[in-house]
Amino acid sequence: MEAELSAWYRHLQQEPERAVADLLAERRYFAAWNQLQPPELLQMLAAEETAQNFFLPLVDQGLQSLLHRLLQEQDPTASGFNHPKRFARLLTYGFHSSAILPLPQTVSWSKQAILGQGLRRWLDLYYFGRSCDPLNACCVALGRHQSDRQLMSFWLELASIQDGHAHYGQTALNNLLQMPDPGKSGPAGRISEALLIGILRFAEGLQRWQLGSEALDHYLEYLQAAYPMSQQAWQRKWRAAVQHVNMSDSTHQWVARHFPPDIFNASAGEDGAGSLPSRAERERMEKRLQQEPLADLREELQPFFARYRQHARTTGDGYHLVRTFNSCGKHILHSDPLLAVDLAQEAVTWDSHNPHSWSLLGRALDQAGNWQSAEVVFWQARRRFPYNAHSHSQLGSALAERGEREAALAVLDESIRFFPHDEAGYTTKATVLLQSGEGDAAWQVLQPIAATDNVKTLNLLATIQIQRGNLDEAEQVIGRAEQIAPQDEYVRKNQATLRHARQGKKYTPNPDPRPTGRDSAPAWLSSLTGQNFSDAPALGRVTAFRRAARFGAARHHLERVRPGAERENEQGLLLWNERNATEAKAYFAARCEHFPGDGTAQVHYGRACRRSDSAEEVNWAQLQRLFPALESIILTEKGGGKVPRFQLPDLASRLASPEDHRRGWLRSTCEQHADLLDQVQEDVIAAVRA
Repeated sequence: MEAELSAWYRHLQQEPERAVADLLAERRYFAAWNQLQPPELLQMLAAEETAQNFFLPLVDQGLQSLLHRLLQEQDPTASGFNHPKRFARLLTYGFHSSAILPLPQTVSWSKQAILGQGLRRWLDLYYFGRSCDPLNACCVALGRHQSDRQLMSFWLELASIQDGHAHYGQTALNNLLQMPDPGKSGPAGRISEALLIGILRFAEGLQRWQLGSEALDHYLEYLQAAYPMSQQAWQRKWRAAVQHVNMSDSTHQWVARHFPPDIFNASAGEDGAGSLPSRAERERMEKRLQQEPLADLREELQPFFARYRQHARTTGDGYHLVRTFNSCGKHILHSDPLLAVDLAQEAVTWDSHNPHSWSLLGRALDQAGNWQSAEVVFWQARRRFPYNAHSHSQLGSALAERGEREAALAVLDESIRFFPHDEAGYTTKATVLLQSGEGDAAWQVLQPIAATDNVKTLNLLATIQIQRGNLDEAEQVIGRAEQIAPQDEYVRKNQATLRHARQGKKYTPNPDPRPTGRDSAPAWLSSLTGQNFSDAPALGRVTAFRRAARFGAARHHLERVRPGAERENEQGLLLWNERNATEAKAYFAARCEHFPGDGTAQVHYGRACRRSDSAEEVNWAQLQRLFPALESIILTEKGGGKVPRFQLPDLASRLASPEDHRRGWLRSTCEQHADLLDQVQEDVIAAVRA
């Protein structure tokens, strides 16, 4: 054995992490094997009989420790990795090694980190093309060593090509193919329903990003060759899978090219739903939850919910589970908030892109007395779903209930600007002002919607008029509300309050804010989307306060954000708002130099160049190729600030992706309010990473 290799062996035994880092970073030179890449060298060394007893466990320990530390630090320069592409190559080599070698400790850590510690988003920063792609290498390793179906929902989401990179979808399909059958270990060895659902989602993703059908054609041809079955068997499988995906006509045509024309037509009595409750059963249970005590229904609820769970785990399609758990969770929110938390948690886990699930989760956690967790969920929902008006107004209302008046007003002001036709933003802001004794200001807030027929808004208008002492006007508003809903309890309360006011009794605002508590977020919270979003409240406050020109408050909350890409990019935007686009351009230019894989920084740099009248040319075509998930912003900037007319599906259908919703919101908002372009763009960019 040559001296260099012997020295490295000794280093491995003394400091496994540093020895592995040196090897993967190609800081060690072995003359006899200088043509081998680090994973190949490790594989060759592992084959040596003398290395079997100690070598692989030490490599496993060192690699897992190295990856964990680097993820926690979020800054490779702190460990001496000053060149981004070399660092990306180190990560790629590390995950490639865990794919071709038995390194269980590293694989187990990678699995947990990809589900709940932000590993996916961190690896996204170091994408340098197909040949240097740490995230894909990580997914390949996880797929080769999966022993259960815990990653199924992750693979299905990856197959949907949410970020525009088709090769991730192909990796996801391969991993779905290798995923064990329920209750078994080892590759399935057959075509599962989850795989076919993944293929349909992959096809929809190809359609969405206009990537053509070639990749799908090759994969279907491979499946037919590798897993020969009769046409009848293929038809049964496709007929079962298609029940769980809303297909576009183009996807139907693409898949049907490889099979008989009636491939998706279900036979009589064939619904593919298995033990899934019927629509009538679901509606009957929801009605009973509204009318009967929860205690009388608990024995029936357990098997009822179990059927949805079994269906989702078997097929990989969580649509019915999410819809039912959200609906039932709303009905039991006050009678059993902990059960509502469990239902909402499962709904978010199965579909993290559903804003209704996040809304229920936040409300349930709040109702259960866990405000700190609820606050994280509310802020993250606002960040993930900027296009959803309820995510804004609900956050503002929750903050106001906790006495955070300034933050609540900043959030609600944005809600009104972004969604001028949504009454909830106006009424929530007016309520905040009313509770502060500012009746005149509350009245002014409601003037744009004063002609409403919404009983809740009319009740609030009447309450404000009573507080202002305008009793005759209050009586008129109460009369309007009574005509619409004569049995409404709040109409009757306002009538009683009006009588008391005429007798000289003053209106008093609501009592003190609700307590915030000292609880901490549960461990499962960070695993809902595969990343740690505990910084969401601080990041959200930074954004809200800097847009309100309260820069001192924004800087205060920025200091509470953990080091990482979100903090650094938010620092650049704060610099932009507080000073100018020219200084922000210089800031983002420096960040792009160190983190060229950070699409957020790259696009913000391009935006700053255009707004500072910079002579520097931005290669928008290259950015569009590298960061397709930010295509809507890139195309808008490329067009000088004019939002393109995107081709979008019906945004109310299951076919609409998060990107479709973001594009639709960008277009509709900026068409009516061009002055909101910068803020909407910022929110769309943040949502892509949230």
